[in-house]
Amino acid sequence: MRIIIALLFLATTTLHAQVGIGITNPDTKAALDISSNSKGLLIPRMTTTQRDAITSPTEGLIIFNSTSKNIEVYNSGTTFGESIITATSNAKATIGSA
Repeated sequence: MRIIIALLFLATTTLHAQVGIGITNPDTKAALDISSNSKGLLIPRMTTTQRDAITSPTEGLIIFNSTSKNIEVYNSGTTFGESIITATSNAKATIGSA
């Protein structure tokens, strides 16, 4: 019986390419659709030293660098690229060239 339940679960999860959190009908163009009127998205936070200790990061990996106060994206298989989002002391973000 457990095997049947597990197979049914796997079959239904493979039929849906979109995942929704806090939303009934996720956008069909998104792999993950998060909706909230009172909460934000919290990505992994780490220092520059911790970030640099990641071995073979995948291109597109996103972190919040708590040393530089920047959101950083691993780019081109070589380094974390310059962030376009910089946190300010009043807990807002500035969008533009870093």
